[in-house]
Amino acid sequence: MSGEKKDLRYSRTDRLLQEAFLELLKVKSVDRITIRDLTERAGINRCTFYHHYQDIYDLLEQIEDGVMEHVLEMMRGFHPNREEDVSRRYFECFCQYIYENRTVYCVLTNGQESRFIKKLLKMISEYMAGLSGKENDGDKLSREYAVAYSIGGVVGVLHKWMKEGFESPPEMVAGFISNVFLNGMKDIL
Repeated sequence: MSGEKKDLRYSRTDRLLQEAFLELLKVKSVDRITIRDLTERAGINRCTFYHHYQDIYDLLEQIEDGVMEHVLEMMRGFHPNREEDVSRRYFECFCQYIYENRTVYCVLTNGQESRFIKKLLKMISEYMAGLSGKENDGDKLSREYAVAYSIGGVVGVLHKWMKEGFESPPEMVAGFISNVFLNGMKDIL
């Protein structure tokens, strides 16, 4: 069997396992999902599962890491020239990504205190902290608080959007987030 054909089969099996897992997460908590549940839903055997993952939590972590890598790639793709344009374009891209992957996002963010949200916030905080070239410790503490505040607000808006069934278009949500991110709330309240 050629390597390309084997890679395609391996990728297909990964996709089947991940889709089955996300479907099961809609109705069961991760600690209630068994390998048997998963392999039956995916239509593969147990041995095949173990060729791909160590256990259920390894599968979950790989899904989370894949989503986080996509988000990080998006963040790296934006290089500020004019803050307003970059902020708006970034948030539009980010909201569109979440909208297109809303099933995955809903399952992984099941509750505000999800493990995924904590990992995502940590990654975004570290990325944003690395963007600033300022070294002053006083400014550093202020930046850390500003980043934490901003990220918390963005997550709050995304959570509200999710709870409302993604009724608002991604562009509208992105525009709101971008406006508040750049201008604060003085014009809204």
